[in-house]
Amino acid sequence: MREQEAYLKKGQQKETLGAVNLEIDNLRAGWYWAVANRREEDFEKYREGLFLVHNVQSWFQEGEAVFRHAAARLRKAKEKAGSDRQIDKMLGHVLARQGVFCASLGQYDQARAVMQEGLAIFQDAVLRQNAPLSLNYLAAVAWALGEYVEAKQLCQESLIITERWAIAGNRRSFWNTWV
Repeated sequence: MREQEAYLKKGQQKETLGAVNLEIDNLRAGWYWAVANRREEDFEKYREGLFLVHNVQSWFQEGEAVFRHAAARLRKAKEKAGSDRQIDKMLGHVLARQGVFCASLGQYDQARAVMQEGLAIFQDAVLRQNAPLSLNYLAAVAWALGEYVEAKQLCQESLIITERWAIAGNRRSFWNTWV
């Protein structure tokens, strides 16, 4: 999935999506397995690619369902395990992407709630470097709702974290890109 993810990001979407769509059920099954077994390395291989495939093709309902299902599994795992940063990190990433799909469906209140839940996870000092994406998506929701001051503040916070952690390829926030 990582190879396809790279092609999707490089603009070779038509060819890549054709190949991925033939295997989408297998990809989703692999994703669900990685989530259910908390296999972080496999989770990382699938996460962004599945997000992009659903987002690029405007499969917002399906994408929201895929990430909502993953969030439910991870919440149950967290209840059983108690404090577990691996589960927290995975859940935070899942919630950010679920929130994007909620926003794309016009469900801004749900999007905000889900993304804020994920962002709360990333307040942990060890996990803080994972917060910029959630902050940028929350900024996009605030912007869509006309809350421009909040959107700017969220983007600035994202930029500060990105620069502090020197997150490669992530130095541009929503604010810098769209405003």
